Amino acid sequence: MQSVYHNSATINGLMQKNGIEYKATELEKQFKNQEERMIVKDSSVERESLGGGVSRKILARGGKLMTVKVYFKKGGIGAVHTHPHEQISYILKGSFEFELDSKKQIVKAGDTIYMPSNIPHGVVALEEAIIVDVFSPQREDFLKKSDKKGG
Repeated sequence: MQSVYHNSATINGLMQKNGIEYKATELEKQFKNQEERMIVKDSSVERESLGGGVSRKILARGGKLMTVKVYFKKGGIGAVHTHPHEQISYILKGSFEFELDSKKQIVKAGDTIYMPSNIPHGVVALEEAIIVDVFSPQREDFLKKSDKKGG
């Protein structure tokens, strides 16, 4: 048995050719509305300054996942905090003193950290550094009001 996969545009075209009306599913509508968030070019996103030598870019997001790239100048602080989201952090560049549940450790480029919901965590950049964070569910508190409406 051969499997054939078609995108909704292909199916729509075939159905119209045969006089059948195609109706997009809710999932297809959601992805179409969020298409610009599925593939995000780093160069197309402006950094948002958070103060204290820290800035971020919200990158690809959808469903229950969000990717955020966070830039730190040497000495920049991500204050110890908690949130209900699960989080994985990948150290893309530089090094940090990372505090997780009151325990401090040095992490460097290439290291990853998993934070369960509501576990206190924070960082101090030991040099210019970048972290890529992945959150589940999305951090709605990071989104601008206009972006929350889907556009």
